This record gives sequence, structure tokens and C-alpha cells, in this order.
Amino acid sequence: GYREMINWPESDGKRKRRFKLDVANPVDLWIKKGYNVGIFYWNQYADESLVVDAERKIYNSKSMRWARQNRDGTISYIVSPKHEKYPVSEILLKEYINHFGIKEDTNPIHLVGHSIGTQLVLELTRRMVLNPEIQRYPQRLTLLDPYFSKRPRNYFPLNGIRAAQRAGESINLIRDVCTDMVIETYETSMCCDHRLLIGGYCHRFKAQTVHVNVNSKLYKWYNVSERHITTPHFYFCSIQLDGNWNPRFFNPSVSYDEIRKRMPNVTTLVFQDQNQPSWDSISCVDSEASAEAEIKKNVIYEKPVELAIQ
Repeated sequence: GYREMINWPESDGKRKRRFKLDVANPVDLWIKKGYNVGIFYWNQYADESLVVDAERKIYNSKSMRWARQNRDGTISYIVSPKHEKYPVSEILLKEYINHFGIKEDTNPIHLVGHSIGTQLVLELTRRMVLNPEIQRYPQRLTLLDPYFSKRPRNYFPLNGIRAAQRAGESINLIRDVCTDMVIETYETSMCCDHRLLIGGYCHRFKAQTVHVNVNSKLYKWYNVSERHITTPHFYFCSIQLDGNWNPRFFNPSVSYDEIRKRMPNVTTLVFQDQNQPSWDSISCVDSEASAEAEIKKNVIYEKPVELAIQ
């Protein structure tokens, strides 16, 4: 099966042929820019045949089973009462506090989430702002091609609303409490198109965040999987670009202050300018980069401080 990683191994020729990517180690690129990088790895909880089951674990701790691959290649699901104490968002919050503490600090924190990881980023930040003891908030949230299930969910705390509605509530709450926080959204595939059957949509992204609709020349509009899966790779590789705001592409290298000026502007784009960077031109190889280990799924931190969640 397919396993997402931040640094994709050079030996994975099948992956390279499918996604038309050169080998690159985005983590090394960020480290060279002065960042610390950390991954919140929750694949064992997210490895479900139905995405809605993984989505539920973000919010609710009931049936918090986790996957284990056996020696013969089969998958077993382990269920234990000790794993049902906390949902994934609460587990991440505890790790966040352990790593960063709860007091204010001058080092900025940047959280990045992809797909249903965008829900995890928002739910984590929501839990922070509702906890009066926590004073150290992220400075910047980046939401990459968000995904939501379409139907209302009856488990706590959604209680009959859709996950996208919960995300909209979280954005409003976060912006009310953290008035200086930057939230940016990059849409790259039809996963974000509520008119289709792929997933739900949160309208607050356009109204309350710096919103960029990135269109790829590398993949056709109907290559939804390729567009969606490669989004983190292109975002992280884009740290090589200059620090000038580009309304048509990813902007990780743009300063907090520069993006803050655009809150909550809406930017919609279709790639037409041949002189602007595109998905294929940014998938370059840093010849000096060689990650010491493969870093798997989920989250990027900046230290200047640092975090990415998928």
C-alpha cells in the first residue's frame, strides 16, 4: 500500500514514476533555513479502511483501536481500554505541551496539516485556546488541501454536525482568542470541492483565512489523488523560493508579517503565467541534502519552531 512520508526514499522508483517527482528531502531544506522539524506520527490510529473512522479518532476516544502489521503481512487491530482515554487531538496536545511548554515564548511555532491532518491542527489549536493554562500558541497554521467527510456525525463533540462545521467553529474561536495568529489554506484538488462527492467543505477557509487555490500544470484536474497526495511535498520544497508573496503558489518562505497583512484575504488562481514557478519546476533536487532517516507522515514545526501534521 501507499505510505506517505515527508522525505520520500530515493529507491522508491514506483512512487517517482507515479508522481513524476525528482528525489528531494524537504526536511533538509527546512533545517538549512534554520528550522527545527518534528513529526506527529499517528498512522497506527489513522490506518483504517474507511477515512471516517480515522476522522472520528481525532475528536472521540471510543474504539481507539490501532493497527499492527504481522510478520506474514496481515494487519491486526489492537483494542485496549488503556487506549481509549484520549482522542488523537488530546494525545497531540499532551505532546505539544511536553515539547513546548505552556508559557509564552519568543520562538514562533508553525503547524502544518494535510488532508484530515488539517482537522487535527484545528482541533489541537481549539483545545489550546480553551485551556486557560496554555499561553504558548502557534504563530502560524498552514492547512494543505483539507479533507472532511460529508455527513453529520453523532459522536461527541460533533453531536450531529459535520466535521467541516466543527472546523469553521474552531477557526472563529481561534481568531477571536489569537488575534495575531496567521491561518493559511492551500487548495490543490477537488477534495475541497463541496459540489462533488469526494468530501465536505468548510466555507470559513475562504472567509477567515489567507486562501490560495493552486492549480497544477503537472497533473490534470481529474488526477485528484496525485494532486492531493503530492501537496505536502511541493509545499515543503517551496521553502527554497524567495520570500516574496506569490498569489499563485505555496508561500512557506514568506514571512509571518507579510502573510499577516493578507488576513483574511481570499486569493483564487489558475496557473497561467509561464514565468511563475509551477509544481514541476519546484520539485527540484537539493544535491547536498541527504536525510539521515525517512521521516513519515503528519506534521512540521518551526524553530524559529516547527510542526507539520498530515
